[in-house]
Amino acid sequence: MNDNIIKTRCKEGHLIIQEKQVLVEALFGMEGKSLPREQITGVELKVTQMDFLGMGQCRLTIYSTGGQTLVAHMVKTKDAKAIQELLQK
Repeated sequence: MNDNIIKTRCKEGHLIIQEKQVLVEALFGMEGKSLPREQITGVELKVTQMDFLGMGQCRLTIYSTGGQTLVAHMVKTKDAKAIQELLQK
């Protein structure tokens, strides 16, 4: 069953927001990372390329309890802002 709320591309593969977890699904057989949503303590969005004609990019850093972080590079600005808003509720 596909319970993805948001799925977007990033440098690492795909950044996926699900009901119970956030994960980076890695490409090329590399190991992905995930965090339970209830443990997320904050989201930092850093614009790395200004948005021009929808081509902007951001780096999203998702913080959780225990000092764990999940970083996704080269996320579209529109998607990054939506993810930040969703996770900071």
